[in-house]
Amino acid sequence: MVKSILRSILPRSYLPGVYVRKRTGMQVMGGCFAGLSYVGDAVGSALIPKLLGTYERELGPVVDEIVRGSFEEIIDIGAAEGYYAVGLARLLPDARVHAFEMTEHGRALLSEMAIANGVADRVLIKGKCDAPDLRDCLGSSERPVVICDVEGHEGKLLDIGLVPSLVRAFVLVEIHETLCPGVGQLLSSSFADSKAVRERPGG
Repeated sequence: MVKSILRSILPRSYLPGVYVRKRTGMQVMGGCFAGLSYVGDAVGSALIPKLLGTYERELGPVVDEIVRGSFEEIIDIGAAEGYYAVGLARLLPDARVHAFEMTEHGRALLSEMAIANGVADRVLIKGKCDAPDLRDCLGSSERPVVICDVEGHEGKLLDIGLVPSLVRAFVLVEIHETLCPGVGQLLSSSFADSKAVRERPGG
């Protein structure tokens, strides 16, 4: 009877979510960020795949490439609660991370997660990122990484005309064709002369 009542008043995903939180101890269990201590919420995405280590697993080889490259400056635009920003700070102990997140809730979680993983001194939490902010962060760094997930604004932000130093960066960008038709081709053409362009379908 109690189980029947629970099924009727709780979302179907609630009990599995509680189970995963308990079994993982709020640490990422697998994938490239295994061992990352996590917070109790995710911003704009699902928490459980992150805890299991299956979130965007098709990008695992790209993350491994970034880690092997020992990059010195990481710029994460649309950082949410810090899956990539804090995860990479933990794996690259000499890197400085600029984590841009527009929501106050996301920035609070970012701070909590950076502290929990002992990288708060190297994760610089910021709000909205515009082209001048990106230029400032790239500065004169010879080995920067830019991670960009900005829901359709990637074409305007990753503009080599406005931010020439992008030609030096390793850029990982999520393309939102449904929000901005043609943005994938725009970016591919823009970066074609400066770097190899690879596409990976979303999972």
